[in-house]
Parts: sequence; C-alpha cells; structure tokens
Amino acid sequence: MNRKLIALVYCLIDFFGSAIAWFLFHSYRKTVIEPQLLGVKVPLNFDQKFLVSLIVIPLFWCALFFVNGFYKDVLGRSRLKELINSMLVTLFGGLIIFFLFLLDDYVATYKNYYQLFVTLVSLQFVITYFPRLIITSRTIRKIRAGKIVFPTLIVGDGKKALGLLEEIEDQKKFNGNKVVGYVSIGESPNQ
Repeated sequence: MNRKLIALVYCLIDFFGSAIAWFLFHSYRKTVIEPQLLGVKVPLNFDQKFLVSLIVIPLFWCALFFVNGFYKDVLGRSRLKELINSMLVTLFGGLIIFFLFLLDDYVATYKNYYQLFVTLVSLQFVITYFPRLIITSRTIRKIRAGKIVFPTLIVGDGKKALGLLEEIEDQKKFNGNKVVGYVSIGESPNQ
C-alpha cells in the first residue's frame, strides 16, 4: 500500500466513524435528553437538517484531523502518540461542536449539558480511534516484517558510517530502514 492510499483509508474511516458517532449522538439526544425536558417520548426524526449535519459534522472532523497532521506521516506513526493526539483533538473538536450547536439546546438541568458533551466526545473518540489503531498496528507489523521498507542511503565517512550501518542491520526490531547504498564524502571506509 502506498502512503496516499493509506492516508485515504484513514480519512474514510474517520469520515464514516464520525458519521456513525453523530448518528448515535443525535439518537441519544432525542431518546434520553429531550424526553427529560419535555416529559414525553420524543420521536426520532431524521429530517433534512439532520441529514446535512450527517455530512457536515464528519467533514468538520476530517478537516480537524487533517489540520493536526493525522493524514501526513501515515507510515511513521506511534500508537501512544496517536492515542494522545486523538484524545486532544477529540476534546477540542467536541468543545467546538458543543459551543456552536449544543449550548443553545433546552435541557432539564445543567447536568444534561455535561452528559451531552461527555457522550459526544466519548462516541467520537471510541468510534474513530479504534479503527485507526487497528490500521496503525497492521502497518507497524508490516514494517517490522519487512513488507514495508524505507530505502536508506548512508552518507558519511569511515568508522562512523560503518558503525551506523552495523547498528541498522543489528536492530532487534526491524524499523523499516533498508540500506540500499553508501556514499563516501572523502575518507575511505577502512579508516
């Protein structure tokens, strides 16, 4: 798989995951929060406004992930860094959506606002992060197995360059660097 295709897969997973999260969140609002205020069961309407939001909200999330570099270095990801970045971006995006679209909702108590925010952020994080984690883990396994390699050229002189070559070749976990050549910049490799 090339980098652009992997980035596209990440983006599509984020888009559809965000759409699913928004659908579930909308359903939660209509079946749990609004009945508390109105005292009656609220019908789950999927009107034109909802359908537009089902496209706009996932596009917002994809744009936010793009701006934060989620689709840039798809082969050099760290699972821990991805976890932290996903949490931070999801919290930030959740705050934006909350203040733009949810703060004017009528609620029975202010506790409902907290419930809305936590539900939105939790759904968005879980539904987008775990598929991303699966793709990242599979990519890391392919790199360690040597199925994905990074052609590497060593530029240097003498013992330091030779030492670097030996260090790359003697790694316990293959990091994807496949040395394809050596360029001397002056001294001979025997020095």
